[in-house]
Amino acid sequence: QAVRKQLVPLPEKAAQTAAGLKPTHPTFLESLQDHIRQHCGIQLRASDWNVADLPDHLKMRVEVQGTDDRLVASGRDLQQLTRSLEQRDDTPAEIDAWHKACEQWARSGVVEWDFGDLPERVEITQVAGVPLYGWPGLDRGEEGVSLRLFKSRAEAEARSREGFFGLCALALKDDLDWLKRELKDLAQFKALYQGSPLELREQVNLMSGRMTLVMVLFFFPALLIFVAGPAVVSIFSALGSVN
Repeated sequence: QAVRKQLVPLPEKAAQTAAGLKPTHPTFLESLQDHIRQHCGIQLRASDWNVADLPDHLKMRVEVQGTDDRLVASGRDLQQLTRSLEQRDDTPAEIDAWHKACEQWARSGVVEWDFGDLPERVEITQVAGVPLYGWPGLDRGEEGVSLRLFKSRAEAEARSREGFFGLCALALKDDLDWLKRELKDLAQFKALYQGSPLELREQVNLMSGRMTLVMVLFFFPALLIFVAGPAVVSIFSALGSVN
C-alpha cells in the first residue's frame, strides 16, 4: 500500500507504464521493476510481487498456437504449461521424422571444423502446426568427435563444448604429446619422494618460486651495487669537495 500511494493516480500511471514498458530484462517483472525505478523513482523488490495471491482474472492467459493459428494449449501458469508440452509423448510420425533428421545431420570422425557455421536450430517436423526443432552440435565420445542433433538447446551447448575441446586436442596433438613426455620425466624422481606425482610437481613449483625469491634478495642488491656503485662514489666525492 505504501508503494501504491506513490503511483497515484493509478489509471494514468498504468497507461504510461503500459505504453513505455520495454523488455529490458529476462522476465516481465524484472523489466517492470526497472521501468518503475527509472520513470517513477521507486525501488521495488522481488518480494513486493506476490503473484500467487492474484486472482485468476488478473493473471495473464497464455495461448500456444500452431502455424495454422489453431489452439494447441492454454493456461495462466506458464511453467506448468511449458512442462505439459515438454512431457507430451512423441507420436510415431514425430519419431520417424526425428530419426531421419538425425541421419541427415550425423557425421562421425570429425577432425577439424570443415562444415561451416552450424544453424542454431533446424525444424524437424510440425505437430498440430507447432514446429518441432532439433539443435545441431558437436559431441565427444570414446570414438572421437562427431556431429549430431540434440533435442534441447542446453544439451547441444553443453555437449558442443566438449566436442570443441576434442577438436582443439586433435589440432594440438603434437604439442600435447610433447608436454606429456616432459611431465613424465618427473616420474623418475618418485622413488625419492613419498607423496604422489601431483604433490611432487607442486613441490617442484614451490621450490622454483623459492629459488626466484632467493635470487631477487641476494643477487639483485649485488647487481645494483655493481651497476650503480661508480655513480654513488662520484656523488659522495662531489659532496666531499663541496665541504
